[in-house]
Amino acid sequence: MTKLDQLIVLVNSMSKPEKRIFQMQNPENRAIKDYQLLYRLVQKKAEGISVKDEFLKQRPNASFGIACKHLYDVLIKSLINQNLSANREDELYFGIMQVKLLFRRNLYDPCFKLIEKLKKEALQYEKFSIYLELARLELKFASQIDFQAMTEYELLKKQGNIERISRQLRSIDNHCSLYYLIRHRQVKQGAVKNEADKESLKNLAFNELQAVSGFIRQSFEGQKIHLLFQSAYFMMTGNQKSSMILYNELNELFEQNSHLWDNPPEYYLYHLKGILSNLRLFNRHDEMKFFINRIKSLKTSNPRQQAVFLQPVFLFESIILTDQKRYKEALEHLNGYQLNQHLRMDEFRPIGLAEFCFQSAIVYHGNKQYRQAIKALLPVTNNRRSFQDLPLLNSIRLFKLAVHFDMKDYDFLDYEIRSFKRDVLKNQSAQAFEKLLLGFFSNYPNLMSERKKKIIIDRTKEKLGQLIGERQDFQFFDFRGWLDTIKIK
Repeated sequence: MTKLDQLIVLVNSMSKPEKRIFQMQNPENRAIKDYQLLYRLVQKKAEGISVKDEFLKQRPNASFGIACKHLYDVLIKSLINQNLSANREDELYFGIMQVKLLFRRNLYDPCFKLIEKLKKEALQYEKFSIYLELARLELKFASQIDFQAMTEYELLKKQGNIERISRQLRSIDNHCSLYYLIRHRQVKQGAVKNEADKESLKNLAFNELQAVSGFIRQSFEGQKIHLLFQSAYFMMTGNQKSSMILYNELNELFEQNSHLWDNPPEYYLYHLKGILSNLRLFNRHDEMKFFINRIKSLKTSNPRQQAVFLQPVFLFESIILTDQKRYKEALEHLNGYQLNQHLRMDEFRPIGLAEFCFQSAIVYHGNKQYRQAIKALLPVTNNRRSFQDLPLLNSIRLFKLAVHFDMKDYDFLDYEIRSFKRDVLKNQSAQAFEKLLLGFFSNYPNLMSERKKKIIIDRTKEKLGQLIGERQDFQFFDFRGWLDTIKIK
């Protein structure tokens, strides 16, 4: 990804308030600098090559590369300053900056008082790594001023606290590494398919149980990781009943520790979305409604943050309907959300916008409104640079091919396939199911006999069945089910 690509993604991810504040920092009544001109061009144009051409046309003697780098740095600093108090972790890191400043200015007493205050907050909110950084800074500063007003007993006590918290953090980190490993297998491999996979998973589960120490049981973070690991294990082994019990335990743990949530509680939201995605894989649509209601209960006064909550509510409510092929109801549901003034697409983050557009297009497709489906994807497909790092993008492009296939628009299909192949080969990122579907779209229109058409459909369905679980975004649209709808003539 070039620096210009990064700029396009960054600018498109900014909310209206963030853009307004950035523009206020750069008043229009002053002479426009190179990076300010570039910012305005990036906002106006979606494709990077047109941005570069227009910039060099207006500033022929300027360096486009330097302007890109400077604008990127200025935007990052602006966004950090605007979101400095977005959550407790940021506030604590800002406190560390204050501590260092106070010490450099010889304000030792307020420096050590602030360290003590921040250490208590770090422990209260289980930010153990930040506590250790503060505790080590405290001893470093105390040593530099010859341990004024610190007895040997106090020094030993502080060193003991550092060692205790370090052990607790190491224990959690070791436990996290096991969870990340099973999570990787869950995403990449899906459910257990053979005895070798089952045995390997059992060994991992045994190691996890051994890792559940007293430190784990004493902290929210440790209990959370334990339940996440266990729920992933039961999901992979197909034990739906046990996984549901753990989902509810995990939800209770979050709600009992609401004082540890950030504002907005995005990790809790991420946890709820993960539960909903897993329930969907097992077609447990009735159980999904409880967790959708939990998202609805999350509140914030920030419109952009509220959009972060509303988007998954729409998404999973709509998914329940389309999974059950209740497309007419799904269209009514979509129209209702589009009329809702609180659900504004320009407030969505890139991943949320991509999911919203994709699901909206699936609703239109189910109602055979193919041109509306293509139109719904335009915010993503017309601005691919802003979404190129999202795994969902390739699934969206494959779905677009399916829509044009249903429209029998084979000329466009051929053009889009060539474009897709160029991008995939350039990035060397093609997955097996993407290659399989591209092969189907390339070959099917050229087949003349009904027998050969049926053979390629059946073979593609069989291979897709073997690849389910390779990527979770593949589950967004049921390509295997779609193959069944193709009428061979």
